[in-house]
Amino acid sequence: MTKTNEQKNAEYITLLEQNGFAPNGEEINGRLVYARRWSKQVEVLWYGKMESSMEIRADIDRGYPLISIFKDGRFQDRRGHTSPKRSINAMREIVRFAGFEF
Repeated sequence: MTKTNEQKNAEYITLLEQNGFAPNGEEINGRLVYARRWSKQVEVLWYGKMESSMEIRADIDRGYPLISIFKDGRFQDRRGHTSPKRSINAMREIVRFAGFEF
């Protein structure tokens, strides 16, 4: 049995909240956007310490989870996934690959 879009939306929002995402007050076409930010101090050659950050913003459109990735405040990529669980797993890998802890 396939899930309706409303069921997928509710599942995705629940997964986002369980993984530390919170509404950031932004809306896209009436859909609330959830976001989470990671930051750390890194040592840069000939410069010294500076802060590196990563932010993921997530929303869902017609049952398809969408994520936007920002690195140091700059937009990097926008991706869509086929299910809420795949989206969360993809976020974990993206964050891990960038050197942050999910």
